[in-house]
Amino acid sequence: MQAISSIGHSSKKKKRHEHKLLALRAGFLDLRWPPQRRLWRRPWRAPRAREGVWRRSKKSARSAKNLCSWRFFFFWISSIAHGISAAGSLGPTSTGSDALLDYSALKESLRTRGHVRVPLGAGASPEVAERIARALTHCEAGGGQYNAGGGVHRGSLEGSAFLDAAEGAPASLRIQPHNEMAYSSRFPECVSFFMMQSRVLSGGLTELYDNLKLTRRLAETAEGALVLAKMTALGIQYVRLLHDEADRKRPGFYASWETSFSVDDFDEALRKANSSKDSFALACDDACCEKYVSLGMPAPRMQVVTWAPSMVTHPNLGEIVFTSVLNRHASWLDGHEVFDRLPYTARPYHCRWGDGAELTKREVDVIRSAYDDCKMQLKLQSGDLIVLDNLYVSHGRAPFVPGPERRLMGLLIGNMMEREESRSMPPPEYVIAKEHAQGIASRPDIIVAS
Repeated sequence: MQAISSIGHSSKKKKRHEHKLLALRAGFLDLRWPPQRRLWRRPWRAPRAREGVWRRSKKSARSAKNLCSWRFFFFWISSIAHGISAAGSLGPTSTGSDALLDYSALKESLRTRGHVRVPLGAGASPEVAERIARALTHCEAGGGQYNAGGGVHRGSLEGSAFLDAAEGAPASLRIQPHNEMAYSSRFPECVSFFMMQSRVLSGGLTELYDNLKLTRRLAETAEGALVLAKMTALGIQYVRLLHDEADRKRPGFYASWETSFSVDDFDEALRKANSSKDSFALACDDACCEKYVSLGMPAPRMQVVTWAPSMVTHPNLGEIVFTSVLNRHASWLDGHEVFDRLPYTARPYHCRWGDGAELTKREVDVIRSAYDDCKMQLKLQSGDLIVLDNLYVSHGRAPFVPGPERRLMGLLIGNMMEREESRSMPPPEYVIAKEHAQGIASRPDIIVAS
């Protein structure tokens, strides 16, 4: 009877141990190393010596227990290395290969969390990162086009499909939270970032923001609810000032109309900007030009105004905030060595409510505070790939002190999607402003300030 009892007891311990391993592998068991001491401990009792029964010593039992603990520890380490961690990232691979990736788990993390991080190691090539990003976002080839859409022109990095994510963003300034190309009627469903080189002295954390939490956070307070209502009803007007390409290396230059619209003729650029129902363009007025000239800088040539809604319907989350209001509001250039001397309306980027009214300082503070409450920070290492659901998660970057080598991060645009037809109705004030601007642009007697 004693022998049968001992065998049954060992079988139960073995089953409990197997259950722990299964729970660990599934990610349901939270282990810490070294193991935490129990608050109570059952005293070890050796089975009574009977005929035909082996009596273990305390020393042999302790050795068997330690051996089991070490096996369990090594299994835990291998599970962490080959599985998804709590941050939604895959364990690093020394070879930078995608052969060991669990794509189903990575896609599930992207679907449920809105982002997934894949550390590939410092030796990973942009080609490998691009292949993984395309597989996760179901974008086998091509993807969206960023350049020639009216924004800054981004060059490619190391001949890859990744564009320079730092273009137009000084290291000393924070890249404000935004959804990629939220100002456009066509925007990417997903975006991917690949850290090619991350040698900075300090700062430079990647910042992510949950748009669902942001929407709920705004709705919790009276001021936030008012801002959210204006976002829903009015949308945002995004304003850009564009220079001549010939002024590129002069102070005060930010972007040119030639590279923004991929044309060489100013009138053709105006026609291209005015061809969209959601944007219009005209020559910069004299008052704006004089502010630049008074500071010894070349005057901008073109003003482009684009309207876009500030909300989107996510297929799984419903209606959530989708905007670039903080990244395009002129306050993000506060502290800039050149543009800080200009008023908001004369800075290269600015935005206002869809009816043309300026956002008050309090409204900007309420929006920024809500974003900060939903912020997640990641320190990306060289070889890290991060893929974002562009509708679910906003992104930004903290300021940093550059190191001896330039910080290189690539941006890959995924499949493009069209804005919902139900959200393509700008307010009447914008329609009137567009008609007025088109009337001015069509007059041949307009004198363009230079």
